[in-house]
Amino acid sequence: MADKERKIAVSLATIDHYHKTWYFKTLDGARKRAHYHVGPTPEISESFCYAISGDGVARIMVRGATLAEIFPDCYPQPVQPGPDDDPDPDGAMSGYYRDGYWHAY
Repeated sequence: MADKERKIAVSLATIDHYHKTWYFKTLDGARKRAHYHVGPTPEISESFCYAISGDGVARIMVRGATLAEIFPDCYPQPVQPGPDDDPDPDGAMSGYYRDGYWHAY
């Protein structure tokens, strides 16, 4: 789905029972709103699918996008080995490195 066609809902709930939902067509708009309320690196609850501000006052839930899309700094990015990196320095595995990936025999 193209980013223009998305409908992303960002819902805010606070400890004083304030609830509000905003709707966005772009990921950037949804990300800005969520970051405004809980910051760019909140605590992420994977089991309940929400983000909590550092002080515990605000909670953000997202529909139409993933928490990883809204808070990319909270999720580690995979590191691709370089062409000179040996994925098997002790020689326990047999294989070869090509096209940026380790190919085992």
